[in-house]
Amino acid sequence: MLFDIVPKTSMSDIFDRTEEFGDLKLSIENSPLTVIYGIRRSGKTSLLRSGLNEMKIPYIFIDMRKIFSENGMIRDTIFSREVFNLFYKNLNIFRKLGISIKNLPDKIK
Repeated sequence: MLFDIVPKTSMSDIFDRTEEFGDLKLSIENSPLTVIYGIRRSGKTSLLRSGLNEMKIPYIFIDMRKIFSENGMIRDTIFSREVFNLFYKNLNIFRKLGISIKNLPDKIK
């Protein structure tokens, strides 16, 4: 499928991005900060997620679009809930990284 609204997670689903993947890999290997920018719907998220999967780098993805209110302010309760939910969904990644998480509440309001 050439276009799908859902970001890709495999390089085999991304077309004509070999150079960008090479740049991403170099940046991740050699720099403490990597910035990916471009116009909306140009494949930034797909490139990042697929590239990290290709390099077998564990990651946690937070969709920041969900946490902004209509006036552009960050809704701290939604942000806290999203991060909290990601901890539970990705405990195996934290374990692989040697991170121990203790005494988390059952849920966040």
